[in-house]
Amino acid sequence: MRLIKILATNLLLLFLLLASLEWLLEKVNPDERHHSVLARYIRLREVALPNTDFNETPHPVFRQYTENLELKSYRIEMDSLGFVRSETILPQAKTNIVFLGGSTTECRYVDDSLRFPGLVGKKFQQAGYSVNTFNAGVAGNHSLHSLNVLTNKILHRNFQVAVLMHGINDLVHLSYNGSYLRDGKTPTRRNLVTIARPDFDEPDLYFFRKYGIAKRMEKSFQSLFPRLHYDLLSSFVKVASPQQPLEFGWEKLQPVGKRAFDEYRSNLRSFVALCRADGIRPVLMTQFNRVLEREFLENPIFRPYEEKLGLSATSVAAFCDSYKKMNAVVREVAAEEGVLLIDLDVAVPKSPEWLYDMVHLHGAGSRLVGEKVFRDLEKGLFAGSVAPARKGMARH
Repeated sequence: MRLIKILATNLLLLFLLLASLEWLLEKVNPDERHHSVLARYIRLREVALPNTDFNETPHPVFRQYTENLELKSYRIEMDSLGFVRSETILPQAKTNIVFLGGSTTECRYVDDSLRFPGLVGKKFQQAGYSVNTFNAGVAGNHSLHSLNVLTNKILHRNFQVAVLMHGINDLVHLSYNGSYLRDGKTPTRRNLVTIARPDFDEPDLYFFRKYGIAKRMEKSFQSLFPRLHYDLLSSFVKVASPQQPLEFGWEKLQPVGKRAFDEYRSNLRSFVALCRADGIRPVLMTQFNRVLEREFLENPIFRPYEEKLGLSATSVAAFCDSYKKMNAVVREVAAEEGVLLIDLDVAVPKSPEWLYDMVHLHGAGSRLVGEKVFRDLEKGLFAGSVAPARKGMARH
């Protein structure tokens, strides 16, 4: 027994010595060319892995930034393609509609039966249409992420309609970085092009990446005990992920100039072009919101943002004006490209009756949006107001 203890102690000391030496070498010579395990890659951001499910409860830190949000556990299930699962999927539907966007499309803190992308599909089926809907929204995604999702997950599959909604994430990212691919500032999990270990690419492992030794120990644990690792990590993520709204550090936001709006406009045009190249009908939506000066200045749930903006180079008024321009760009591109526009910025009242914070729906708001989106899609896609695409759409 004494010999085993000595051996175990020596092995542990050897491991710590090697890990410390590796950490020291990395600090002394951080040039990535000397690290064969490093690689540049583009992440396909998804809510979770395909065929997984979990429950998410709003964290106490997050709750103080909300009102009228029901504080309970919300179920999220992923289908085999990595979409947020809808309640009803017809195996042989003639029309498949996919919704792309950020957390406002994902609808995390909404009951699974009330998330508006799924509601739209249910309403189509109740009206007698052979239609499925798929939810490709991911919290934190901006329009360039959605172009990545469109290219690598949706094109060349059996989709006939793609609906895009963005705004707030693009504005904050552009205000913070100045450009979509300028990642020279403090890295975040939302960067599109990243330098990282290819086998260590789960977005929620961001918290482990600060410490070299912890990073290597965690990876070894993952290799030896993958199921236990997943369960422990899932529990950790449920605590950490709701703090994302302030992730970028609003006190560092900068005024948004013409170049940023042009980049956003270019992404929307690319979305339209890519869809059309694959015979998919593109649809653009403006984003529902409560981005109003009076909310920032008078509403307690907006106060943390107002205080951070007060420390930044931009102002509340400038931020609100820039956000309005993001929705205006969507309208402009829809008109220029001749695609269907669903103007949720106008359709959804800017009230806590429908949104629990700056841009997120609760259950009642999601019902309202589901009805509006269904009516506009039915009229625009099935009543002949949009030119037909190569992949036909038919009534059941």
